[in-house]
Amino acid sequence: MRTLGLKVLATFTYNAGAVLPAASLLGGWPVWKAAITAGVSAVVEILVVESKKYLASAKAGGGE
Repeated sequence: MRTLGLKVLATFTYNAGAVLPAASLLGGWPVWKAAITAGVSAVVEILVVESKKYLASAKAGGGE
């Protein structure tokens, strides 16, 4: 669980940070909202992938 938490934190930070330059240059939307949106979107993608892996291993009888 700790590994997943660190993966989620790193993904959020990376994607939120990556959108900051574009958001500040383009304007029209507060930078903090753009960063949170990018970070949350990336975290949801990670959670979907991890959920699919878990379900596939549970279906195969592997479980965790």
